Amino acid sequence: MRALATRIHGGLALLIYLGLAAAVFASAWAAPNSNAIGVGGDPNLAIWFMRWTPFALTHHLSPLFTDYLDYPSGVNLMWNTAAPLLGLLFWPITQAAPVLAYNTAETLALGLSAWTAYLVFCHFVQSRIAAGLGGLLYGFSPYMMAHALGHPPLVLLFTPPLMLLALHHVLIRQRRSPLLIGAGLGILGAVQLLLWEELLAFGRAAGMRSVRSAPPLWSSWSWLPFPSASSFLAPARSMARCGRRTSLSSTCSPSSSPPDCRRSHRRPPSTSATSFAVAFTNGAATSVFRSSSY
Repeated sequence: MRALATRIHGGLALLIYLGLAAAVFASAWAAPNSNAIGVGGDPNLAIWFMRWTPFALTHHLSPLFTDYLDYPSGVNLMWNTAAPLLGLLFWPITQAAPVLAYNTAETLALGLSAWTAYLVFCHFVQSRIAAGLGGLLYGFSPYMMAHALGHPPLVLLFTPPLMLLALHHVLIRQRRSPLLIGAGLGILGAVQLLLWEELLAFGRAAGMRSVRSAPPLWSSWSWLPFPSASSFLAPARSMARCGRRTSLSSTCSPSSSPPDCRRSHRRPPSTSATSFAVAFTNGAATSVFRSSSY
């Protein structure tokens, strides 16, 4: 019954957030095939970006670089808000109705971002109302409302809450497989790279700063590996190497009681968690610069 109630609450929250997003953009949805959400030239550029990825792939061109803009020098789209993954996801709609695809992306971005934040907040607070208000603040904040007027990748922010939850499991709870969490974070990093790489770079800096600012947990940094990772699955490999805990049979004295022994001799979280964080952030940064070098 509890699992069913959780699913019902999650479904209702999703409907509420999507309904609020549609209400915010009601003027555009009055004629979704002609009225684009936003002002100025940003919506036109966002629609062009969404159409470019399918066009580039079907014409055997690079989706990350184009000379259809600023000819003949061309434009590096990885340093713009091109969001190639967004173009892939809305490929079928974009080909037939590009303005409708853009309006759908903007509306879903607000609703899904708020809903993801709500789901993550439910892991930290008992009150569903408090989690709902947190998701509402996250998905419909002044930042989100300002960038929703022409910047779809800047408001499709479902990855930061999920990354926060994954880091919480690997740094605090430590009850799930570090290999699975590392692989999941790698996938989230790859997704964010193809949506808005600046947020990924900012998350890397913020994550490293938060890890380094916890001296009681991280007592030594001399062992840290700094790999030149070429993919986002590097954290999974690193955590597989460093995520095992010290054997109790080889470290506990006969006089130690099992709870005290387990508590005092469990491998410090810094080895697996920090190794993972370094590998993940370095892999993210390396992938950004490699995919942008044209």
